[in-house]
Amino acid sequence: SKAAFIRNKDREAVKAQSTSFGTEAGRALTSRLTLRGQYAYQRDRFAGIRHRHTIEAGVAFAAVTSERQRLTLKAAAGYAHEARVAAGTVSAAIATSGLTYTLRLSDTASFDNETVAETSLEDAGDQRLQN
Repeated sequence: SKAAFIRNKDREAVKAQSTSFGTEAGRALTSRLTLRGQYAYQRDRFAGIRHRHTIEAGVAFAAVTSERQRLTLKAAAGYAHEARVAAGTVSAAIATSGLTYTLRLSDTASFDNETVAETSLEDAGDQRLQN
């Protein structure tokens, strides 16, 4: 699970505020292949998002697995419901793909990076990239 709250003020005026939460569960089929499901929530009025809920299901494949490094490729399909501040509500089927890279620096420290691309299956121009 991941959660984030970001707030930026300038001269006592709030300039940015974002809340997000996500949780993921999986079931290993083999040592490298996992079935996964994910739910995510986002609220960012300054970006025009009153609230956004996504749910998806897919697979994850561990392409590189060593003691020091791990690279996992992910693909999923799901559904997004987004209430926008100015443009009403958008609900659509989505497709996501991504990768997660972990570099283990020591027994207690690691570097992790996750990149996910999302495309609406109803409007190809509605795309998002998260890093």
